[in-house]
Amino acid sequence: MKIRILLVEDDLTLREVLKQSLELEGFSVDSHSTLAGARAAWAYHLNTPRSPSNLSIVIVDLGLPDGDGSTLIRLVRSQSKLPVLVISAREDDVNKINFSSLPGVP
Repeated sequence: MKIRILLVEDDLTLREVLKQSLELEGFSVDSHSTLAGARAAWAYHLNTPRSPSNLSIVIVDLGLPDGDGSTLIRLVRSQSKLPVLVISAREDDVNKINFSSLPGVP
């Protein structure tokens, strides 16, 4: 079974480059450009725990057109210990790596 990744990035070029690169390395990638799409994908994956669609990691951009990626991180962390990798153009490293101050993030 391939390792499945949930990729959430609103920049089309970056999303496609990441998706293609990950797929070339043998990963299965479920990619989305919005917070709403990512939440729907998360709900689907959460409700199919023994399916081949099981997720192994979430890669999320913080700046999404319909909300902040930290919202998805809170959701994932409230329901799972799945690894989350943050990608962001934000210059402030603290906002990219310190989610311990977010409500709902242990």
